Amino acid sequence: MLALSSLFLVFVCVNGQTQNVDQVLSTLTNVADFYNLVKTTSTSSALQGTGPFTVFAPTGTAMHRNRKLAQLTNDTVAAGKFVQYHIVNGAYNTQDLVNELHLTSKSGILIRANHYNYRDRVTVQGSLVIESHPASNGIVHVISYYMDPPVGTLLQAVQSDPNLSTFAGLMVSANLSSVLSDDGPYTLLAPTNAAMTALTVGVLQRLQADPQIFRDTMMYHIIHGTIYAFGMHSGYLHNLGEKDRERIVNSAVFGVSIDNKRIVNLDINANNGVLHHMNGLLIPSTYRSHVLYGFPLASTTTTASTRA
Repeated sequence: MLALSSLFLVFVCVNGQTQNVDQVLSTLTNVADFYNLVKTTSTSSALQGTGPFTVFAPTGTAMHRNRKLAQLTNDTVAAGKFVQYHIVNGAYNTQDLVNELHLTSKSGILIRANHYNYRDRVTVQGSLVIESHPASNGIVHVISYYMDPPVGTLLQAVQSDPNLSTFAGLMVSANLSSVLSDDGPYTLLAPTNAAMTALTVGVLQRLQADPQIFRDTMMYHIIHGTIYAFGMHSGYLHNLGEKDRERIVNSAVFGVSIDNKRIVNLDINANNGVLHHMNGLLIPSTYRSHVLYGFPLASTTTTASTRA
C-alpha cells in the first residue's frame, strides 16, 4: 500500500497537479507577461485558493501585439479588468469546451468557446487553445491571442464601425435588424465602405430594385454559427438565405476568401456571433449576372416583381 501511495504521489507530481493555478502560471515562461499582470493586479493570491479556476493565458507574443502590454502596464484598472476577463470559475478541460459554449468570466462578461472539427481546434473568443496545464485547483490554457470582450450584438457592432456604415444601412433597409440582434449565433460578412463605393451605380440600383433580390443578397452575408478564423477551411457555407452557398477558400498564401472576395479584418466579437470585414459585396450566384451586369434573370427565378 505504501508503494502504491508513493507511485500515486510521483504520478501527480509529474503531471503538475500538486501545484495550484498560480504556481502553474509562474512556471510557464511563454505566459510570463500575462502572469506579471496577474501579480500586479493582486489576482495571484486568489488563484491560490480552493477554486476551481480556469485561466486562459495569452502568450508573450500575443501580449505585445497592438502594444497591448504597454497599454495595460500604464493602466492598473484596465489591467485588472483584462486579467479578470481571462479567468473563469470552474475547471474546464479542452473536451469540456464544446462548440458554442458560453462561459462567464470573473469580470462577468461572456466568453464564447468553439470546437471545430477542422484540425480538432478549440478556441475561446476566436483565440486558439495551444496547450493546457492541469493544476490542483483548476487548469491553465495557453492561448494564441488575448481575448477581446464582445462589443454588443452584431447589429451594434456593425452600426458602431465607421468603416461599415453603408452596409449597416442596407441591413436595416432589408429589415434584418431583429435578426442581427437575436441570439444567433451568426457569422456576419460585412463589406467595407470602400468595397461598397467601388460598386457602380447600376449595380446598387439593380440590387435594390427588387425587394426579394435585395433581402436575399443581404441574408447571403449572414452565416449560421460562429466561424472564427481558426475554424475556417475550404468548403461551402450555409447562409440565412439558403438560395445559394458561399464558396470559402483558405489559402496559406492569400488568406481567406469567400466567393473570391477577401476577408480584410477578422474576428470582431459580438454577443451573438462574430463579424468579419470583406473587401467586396457578396451576391448569390442566382442573381449575380443580373445584379452585376444587368442580364435578365433566369426564367425559373421568381422575384417579388414577377409575383406582383
